Amino acid sequence: MVRKYAVDLFFDVVCPYSYIMFESLLRYRSKWPMSVALKPFSLADVMKETGNPSPLEAVPIKKAYLAKEAMLLAKYHNIPYSLGKVDVFFQFLLLYKFYNLSIDSMKSQDACEILTNCTPIYANRLICATQIVYPEKAESVTRAIFRRMFVEKAGISEPNDLLEVMHSCGIDGKSLPAHDATEKLRGNTEEAIETGCFGAPWTIVTAQDGKEETFFGSDRLQLIGLFMGQRIEGPYPAQAQFFDYSRMQKDPPKQLQYPREEMRQEEIDFKSAHFRLDPIILPHLNKEKPAKLQYPH
Repeated sequence: MVRKYAVDLFFDVVCPYSYIMFESLLRYRSKWPMSVALKPFSLADVMKETGNPSPLEAVPIKKAYLAKEAMLLAKYHNIPYSLGKVDVFFQFLLLYKFYNLSIDSMKSQDACEILTNCTPIYANRLICATQIVYPEKAESVTRAIFRRMFVEKAGISEPNDLLEVMHSCGIDGKSLPAHDATEKLRGNTEEAIETGCFGAPWTIVTAQDGKEETFFGSDRLQLIGLFMGQRIEGPYPAQAQFFDYSRMQKDPPKQLQYPREEMRQEEIDFKSAHFRLDPIILPHLNKEKPAKLQYPH
């Protein structure tokens, strides 16, 4: 098949919608005349640079809805997904704003520690480093990180977390270039911002004649197909290449069936237990634009 379109997928591993777009887009790689380039970036930098507020800032109850929506989108695409870890995404957004917008005397050491523990920057840099040294394994590393985040309810920020990812994908961590990975991540972030990006996932499609279009969100496959002149076949395109998720664990993943009682209980648990940080964080938010985020070395 002639690859008439180049697709750049900008994503942050902390974002559940990035995970959904990653899996659903790659299913169409064998169906549509396109090549797909994975470009991890810093969602925190994008939001800050563009002035895009946290989705929780204006309407706090949107948190519960977005969690439910992500779960249903994953179910629609039959992508393994666990509701529990999505809370890290929203904690990251809240704590990111608290840490950057509060004056120094208001910054809580505990909050800073939580923010450090849930930051995705090292996982994103690992993907960038893999693309430099082991480009053929970058997709596997990306999927392994997403799976830890949104299926296994495991961490992605501690050194041991990433060592487990590297071991599972057959990567020698000593050969990975830390500085080059940092620069690559920064370059991806700046490129996304320059093209009008304000959130994740962000997809850029470029035709052979140079015509380009951008798309935001995990549910834009029909618009991407329209731009390419291709038919959209829903979450199960005929003759598409589906990843065998059962290869990533000893037991095949359970089908994501959510009886009404179970779904209602999960929503109740999410609203009661996972809002625990809001009374601590929300009173300290203000409208000042934060200083530019510094990448850790």
